[in-house]
Amino acid sequence: MLLGAATGVTSAGAAELSDFDETPLSAPESRAIAEASAGEARITSGNMTTGPLQNSAKTTYVGNNGGWWVDTVNSPQDVTYPTAGNTGIVQIGGTCISKNTSPTAGSAPIVQTGDGSQCMPFTAEITSEGFFTFRANSPGAPSHGRYFGDGNSGGVLDLISSTPLVLFAIPEDPAGALAASGSLQDVDGDGVIRAGDAVEWAVEVKNSGNVRLRNLTLAGGATCTPDFVDAGKSITCVARTTLTQADIDSGAIAAKFSGTGTTPAGSRVNLAEVSATVQIAGNITGEATLSSDLGKAPKAGDTVTYAFAVKNTGSVTLGTVEATPSAGKVESCATLPLAPGETLHCTITRTLAQSDIDAGSLALTVSATGSTAGGTTSPLAEASVTDTIAQSEKLQASYKSDATGQPAVGQQITYTATLKNTGNVTLRDLAVQGTLGTAAACAATTLAPGATTTCKVAYTVTQADIDAGQIDQGLTVSGRGVQAAVAQLDAGNIVDTIAHVPSTTLGLSTHATADLKVGATVEVNAAIVNTGNVTLNGVEIQASRGKASACGVTTLAPGASTDCTITVNVSQSDIDAGVIETDVTGTAQTPAGVVTPISAGAIALPINAYPGGETALVIAPDAEFVVGEDIEFTATIENSGNVTLQLTEVTRESTGDALTCDTARLAPGETAICSFTHAVLQSDIDAGNITETVLAEVTLPGGATRSLAPAQVSVGIAAEIAGALDITAAAAGPFAEGERVTFTAQLTNSSNVTVENIVVTEPTGSKRGAVECAATTLAPGESTECSQTVTVSRADVAAGKLSVTWTASGQTLLGDPVELASGTASVGTTVHAIAATGGPALGGLFAGVAALLAALGGGLIFAARRSAAK
Repeated sequence: MLLGAATGVTSAGAAELSDFDETPLSAPESRAIAEASAGEARITSGNMTTGPLQNSAKTTYVGNNGGWWVDTVNSPQDVTYPTAGNTGIVQIGGTCISKNTSPTAGSAPIVQTGDGSQCMPFTAEITSEGFFTFRANSPGAPSHGRYFGDGNSGGVLDLISSTPLVLFAIPEDPAGALAASGSLQDVDGDGVIRAGDAVEWAVEVKNSGNVRLRNLTLAGGATCTPDFVDAGKSITCVARTTLTQADIDSGAIAAKFSGTGTTPAGSRVNLAEVSATVQIAGNITGEATLSSDLGKAPKAGDTVTYAFAVKNTGSVTLGTVEATPSAGKVESCATLPLAPGETLHCTITRTLAQSDIDAGSLALTVSATGSTAGGTTSPLAEASVTDTIAQSEKLQASYKSDATGQPAVGQQITYTATLKNTGNVTLRDLAVQGTLGTAAACAATTLAPGATTTCKVAYTVTQADIDAGQIDQGLTVSGRGVQAAVAQLDAGNIVDTIAHVPSTTLGLSTHATADLKVGATVEVNAAIVNTGNVTLNGVEIQASRGKASACGVTTLAPGASTDCTITVNVSQSDIDAGVIETDVTGTAQTPAGVVTPISAGAIALPINAYPGGETALVIAPDAEFVVGEDIEFTATIENSGNVTLQLTEVTRESTGDALTCDTARLAPGETAICSFTHAVLQSDIDAGNITETVLAEVTLPGGATRSLAPAQVSVGIAAEIAGALDITAAAAGPFAEGERVTFTAQLTNSSNVTVENIVVTEPTGSKRGAVECAATTLAPGESTECSQTVTVSRADVAAGKLSVTWTASGQTLLGDPVELASGTASVGTTVHAIAATGGPALGGLFAGVAALLAALGGGLIFAARRSAAK
């Protein structure tokens, strides 16, 4: 924003106050202005500058004139003031403006600077032309906000004005430069830059000095609005040039600009010349038309002539134009060059081909390219025309089959289609498809009009065909003629008939063994084989015996088989008969619904007969083995075989008596019950058991008889041993040594069995004589007398008594040893010497004791029970 060092100013300064910009410049800008002004005489330190100031409307300077500050000093004086945008104290020779200056005072009183507390601070403001003004900045002071200057035009500076009144100038340092550019303008708005459109030039004036440049004038036709530019600012001036065809064809346009301006002090500033070039891209476009002279009934080999016209709708002149047809050739074209808006006419010819007729239309496209004088080539225009050609599409077809006789499964039949093109277009992609079989490629797949070819379809006969009774072959011819896609051209049908011959075989088998029981099931498998030439449906069987279930497969192709099951429940009559028999028949249907019988069959399954019986004999559980009691025996005869038995005879072996049973007929598992009674004898008890045997004879289903194993029961009777032995002495005693005493006893058999070989003994070691009994065999309830004579020994006397102990033992009739009874008896003893000394009292005492002992020594009854042998 500095315009250089210029010492002269004009009187026009007062008129420039309207250009004052109250926006302070930045500190860097203000420092730059201050440092550039007044040459070496201006010194800047921090935010303060020292140097001369002059009124921009005068040629005199600001200074101290006799105690007053004025702007009429002829010689420069140093003034210290804040740089633009900063606040500080304005000083001249150590004086400053008083802070208490009245805004109405005709002059601003000055005071010594001192510590500055009495000085008015000012904020420095600068205009865009580089002039300074100072505004009081002391809130609360009378003149705060007032501007420093000559408010009353008296020559003495004051603080009267509230607007910038006096501008203080600094030396000018003007400078400036130009920059130019251009842009194309589509004046007619057609989107193409062509002759008649314009270039708009933008010339930028850059003020790099410290003062405004005024009266801007530019050579080259550019105008500036406004015609000034402030320091540090730029302005754009414009010019406009109308384009010619030559400009367009050359591809560029250039312009040159120079200019001048003046400073506020009136100094002339030259702005150096600049140039600018704008490239113009030529637009190569065109529009074309195309027509042909094709007649209504053209044929292959005809020549078709086309008229092609292309118009230059671009912006540049074309030096050459080249027409390129999609078919045929260019015969001639008009002369060149071709200016914008002009039209070029060309003639093109082509020969009509059969393929054109096959296509049904004749199309031609012609492309044109243009080249400028500068060698730029670009597509220009393209035109197309399509003529329709009448077509006739026809095909003649015939069909035949080579099937003969009765076709069989697996036999191959060949179908032949003969095709002829009777139309006027070529038929392509010819093919024949059958509803059955596989088609082979036709001998020729493309037929020109009038040409012939054959196509074949091979088919292998299936069972379904035979089931249907015929082979219905549909043949379809497809190809591509007029249509772009393959379509059906013809269709035909051939039918070959086949006769039905149904036939079957039936096989019966079973895995059942001959060992069967009543209630068991026998499964008979019926295997059916289709031996005919037709599929059989609804295969089922019936059985004379048993239940026939559904067959595993009810539809049988020829040669196929299925298994059906017949379930027979075994009865007792079957087992008694020794065989199970069933007859099997069946039916099926042909595909035509005709019912046909299945071969009949029969099966006989032998059954093993296992006759058998079990005879058992039991005694009543509450039987009492007492002589004379009747004991009940029960015989059971069970049929343990698998055939029915008839009881012929049941006999009690011990008596030979025939027994009566509750039933005579026994099915397997059934039981007959026969019973009788047995009167108990003593001999039974003595024998220790009762044994009975039953014999049975049965008749088998075939009439044969068989004896069953005898049933026997042997019941053991327990021997109950009991007896009594009562011993007594013949005299009461007492007895003296050497005297003989006889003891007797009655032995009674209280057992339920007879006891023999009875003996009565004393304890081991006794040397007395034997005990003799009258009988040695006793039946139950019988008794016998036993006796023994004993001599009194010294020991007996010493003991004071004579004692005997007897035990009766013997054997049962079965030889089992038994102890029947035992007993003890005693009598008193005495010493004769005592009696001789005349002690009758003592002797009587011994006699009394002996008598007491004899009385107490009664016989003991002993009972024993013998267990009878089972």
